[in-house]
Amino acid sequence: RLSTASRYIVVTTAAELDAALSAGTDQTIFVQRGTYLLSHAIQVPDDTALIGEGEMQYDASGLPTGFVPESLTVIAALPGVAGNFVTLGDGASLQGLVIQDVVRPSVTGGSPVAVSSRSPSDSVSAQVAECEIINPNPLTGPGLTGPVGRGLLARTLNGVGGAAPHEQSQLSVHLTQSIIRSPGFGDGIFAINFASGSHIEL
Repeated sequence: RLSTASRYIVVTTAAELDAALSAGTDQTIFVQRGTYLLSHAIQVPDDTALIGEGEMQYDASGLPTGFVPESLTVIAALPGVAGNFVTLGDGASLQGLVIQDVVRPSVTGGSPVAVSSRSPSDSVSAQVAECEIINPNPLTGPGLTGPVGRGLLARTLNGVGGAAPHEQSQLSVHLTQSIIRSPGFGDGIFAINFASGSHIEL
């Protein structure tokens, strides 16, 4: 289930991006080319498309090779970020963006892009298309929000802080025409069920 948003917002600054992501669900946010530096984690709300101006290039076999430099739209983490940098809600999508994490200590670490269950019997479907995900962190022990050093993380949760396990949850993540770069020797993709009766489709 992907976004069919009727509200359209164009942003040109990190502050405008924050405001748009806080404006509710069911929207399309166009992020103009440039670099957006954020010192905190962000969530893309349900049924929201976050779209940059990145123009992906392809080799002769049709595999993506990277964006046209003049088209780069970069959402980049600063050292103050804690946990997963970008978390996608149900029906949320990313397109035409570079999502770039920063080197962080494992205790505050996470993953550049994450899709997680939120409650028992939850259902989350998300899409990443024509994006670059840059994960400079190595694999380490669990951070604030779980595994650290994964480019794209998909997981169902076994309860947090005494909450009920997210049993019978369903996650679907559609990743296409994208590149995950892991210069710190972390994972590209990591999917795991921590709750019984749950299912992840990647």
